[in-house]
Amino acid sequence: MKKLLFVLLMSGIVATGFSQQKIKLGHLNSNDLLEAMPEKANAQKTLQDYSKQLEDQLVAMQDELEKKYNEYLEKKDTYTDLIKKNKEEELTSLQQRIQTFQSNAQQDLQKKEQELLKPIIDKAKKAIED
Repeated sequence: MKKLLFVLLMSGIVATGFSQQKIKLGHLNSNDLLEAMPEKANAQKTLQDYSKQLEDQLVAMQDELEKKYNEYLEKKDTYTDLIKKNKEEELTSLQQRIQTFQSNAQQDLQKKEQELLKPIIDKAKKAIED
């Protein structure tokens, strides 16, 4: 009888302890959380500004290539073979620089995005865990 009373008393204490603990349950869409964070809007703005700078630089390089190419077409009949060759090499070099710039700009933009979003994602993860 004493053992039964002891077991019942202990199970009551344990049950009371479990019932006092708060259990957190829920479903959260992390993308929705990120979109709701004001830091995300600031990061997007910074990223758009950076993207615009890269795009402006690319457009300037393409304009320069187009200008030099049109000038070459207009004057190529007056150029000597050596000058023609130099101008063609210059155009090819500029075109390669543009392609390299495009590739590097894409990579830089992705790096910048990760750099800007990492602290925001970490903050969101911390908020979810807490």
